[in-house]
Amino acid sequence: MRDLHAEQKSVKNRTHRILFPIIFCSAFLISIAFPISVSWAAALNAPSNLIATAASPSQINLSWKDNSTNETGFSLERAPASGGPYSVIKTLGANVTSYSDTGRTQDTTYYYRVRAYSGTTYSKYSTVASTTTLTLAVPTSLTATAAPTQINLSWTDNTAYETRYDIERGTSSSGPFSALNSVGANVTTYQDTSAAKDATYYYRVRAYDGTNYSAYSNVANATIITITASAGTGGTISPAGTLLITKGASQTFTITPSTGYRVADVKVDGSSVGAVISYTFTDVTASHIIAATFASTTFTITATANLNGTITPSGAVVVNQGSNQAFTITPNAGYHVADVLVDGVSAGAVTTYTFTNVMANHAITASFDINTYTITAIADASGTIAPPGAVVINQGGTQTFTITPNTGYHVTDVMVDGVSVGAVATYTFTNCPNDQFMITRI
Repeated sequence: MRDLHAEQKSVKNRTHRILFPIIFCSAFLISIAFPISVSWAAALNAPSNLIATAASPSQINLSWKDNSTNETGFSLERAPASGGPYSVIKTLGANVTSYSDTGRTQDTTYYYRVRAYSGTTYSKYSTVASTTTLTLAVPTSLTATAAPTQINLSWTDNTAYETRYDIERGTSSSGPFSALNSVGANVTTYQDTSAAKDATYYYRVRAYDGTNYSAYSNVANATIITITASAGTGGTISPAGTLLITKGASQTFTITPSTGYRVADVKVDGSSVGAVISYTFTDVTASHIIAATFASTTFTITATANLNGTITPSGAVVVNQGSNQAFTITPNAGYHVADVLVDGVSAGAVTTYTFTNVMANHAITASFDINTYTITAIADASGTIAPPGAVVINQGGTQTFTITPNTGYHVTDVMVDGVSVGAVATYTFTNCPNDQFMITRI
């Protein structure tokens, strides 16, 4: 078999001697030979073994065998079908035997051929090579999970060729969807912090490799529904804080006052539901707020003073559970405490009384009597004094005594508290400040 390539190389730049006769119009004929070098370009051999390999959804790698030694370069052509039409996609330098064709459409078959050239001379074409670009795999298993302040997305990355993932959001499963955000290659989660409460959002994701988009993932949806529970000083609500609620679910809250406190009120979304100790939301479809307030547990001590004195404090006195409460009983001038009744039982003629560790309602009542003094009136056997004996007189009161001698006798002296007031027939005590003693001698 002839080795054309070897023959081509052997004839390259061969030099031949050629004689050119020169004739002069004269009597003589002179022949002169000039040696001239003439070169022929060797024929260009077609490249062979063209191979097309899909490297990604957007790239095809090409390689071939260089069968020429005198090419200026290679002309690479591409077509959408084996029969063409072909167009030049790249002109490459001498001895280059590979090329990466980028920016291709995924899942598309491309056809290639290559030929060598030198100046305006071209070799024959290589055989046609073809391949189909890879498909940019769709992300799968998209999930959307509601949190109290955001919706968390996650999906499965099924391709090695993406440059990013595009996330879209809509308000219905059929759209329309709009771009929400993009994340980088190999990222498989996203937090949608712009999601509003009580709105249902639908999501889908697709991969992008700089040229091609994958198909969309499945559609996933979530709704942020929360119940925020709080309790004021003096008790607790359980559970407390911001709770994420599944749409249509129920949630019960228990309100517990601390020792010495009671539930004052429970408000749901700003409206009172009363001083309840339990509240249940049923078939929840929107967010809510529940707030419990507490007040000290109180009891009432009803303090009453009868005439001629006071009790302090008086009236309906509110006392916190477990607290102490003192009362002061004060008689008016000229009076004294007669008795103090606590819950109907006498506590004596006390001027103060203290309830300790109050755990129930009580009543306290003070009564008063006027102060009284005794004047003891005595007359000897020769006459009388009226009124005689122990005469009781109210403080500040007036009392007159009449001294009457028997027949044949006269009053010789009247002594008041041992002091003579003379042989008077009457004596009057005025504004009596204390007990008195009176003796009459006749």
